[in-house]
Amino acid sequence: MTVDQQVEYMGKIEREIAIPLERRIDALKEELQKAKAELDQRSKSADRMTRDAESRIDRATAVIQRHAGGDWKQLVLVLGSAVTGLAIGYYLQKNMDSRIPLFAFIGGGVALTGVLMPDLHWSVRSSLGVLGAMAAGGSVLYVVEVAYLKQPAPATPPEGVMA
Repeated sequence: MTVDQQVEYMGKIEREIAIPLERRIDALKEELQKAKAELDQRSKSADRMTRDAESRIDRATAVIQRHAGGDWKQLVLVLGSAVTGLAIGYYLQKNMDSRIPLFAFIGGGVALTGVLMPDLHWSVRSSLGVLGAMAAGGSVLYVVEVAYLKQPAPATPPEGVMA
């Protein structure tokens, strides 16, 4: 074989090997470009979904803060029900003429009603709960005051006076 034939033979082999490799490299480059495009598209989609989720979380947080936070009117409602409950429990127990704190049980029922009513707004539920608890407290306060401070019950005549 002459040198020219050897060079031609080597060129033929090189072309037979190089052409399929170049085609394969071109095909891999195309696949890489498609994969990059798909990755960019999915990345943009994920970013969009993340922004949407963050927006929804922000809106939900605002709703929860608005409903759970309350304002000064709801605070006044709860504090007013505390004072009213204490006064009502004390006054009713005093006028009932009994040393058994029956209004403590009634107040406990009102408190449980307030706590166990899921359909009501939280401020109404807490106001009922506080009202009932403070009415029970007022009733017990009166009974303890009469029993332990030795004050006569409302219908009891003073000592030394015969009935």
